[in-house]
Amino acid sequence: MVHKISKALRAICRKLDIILPRSAENGVYLFPYDIAEQFMRNHGIAWIKEHNDTVTGQSAFNLRKSDAENRDRKRLGPPQPEDNPHTPPA
Repeated sequence: MVHKISKALRAICRKLDIILPRSAENGVYLFPYDIAEQFMRNHGIAWIKEHNDTVTGQSAFNLRKSDAENRDRKRLGPPQPEDNPHTPPA
């Protein structure tokens, strides 16, 4: 996650022609506060929340049918009683 955010911030700084200094202690990039803050408010917080939810097993389930499934259902119409193997014969 750190690498994804750092890569995105470096791309933003590159577009703005900002030369990023690196820390003398550990070599990490030092991003301008205003750019990093705006990025984290607009994108980073959602990325971190999604990552944390996935890691802790709290991610949201996408229960929507795919477009292909929706097209098939519309084309075939509603299920018929004879299509259900659990329906007793009449």
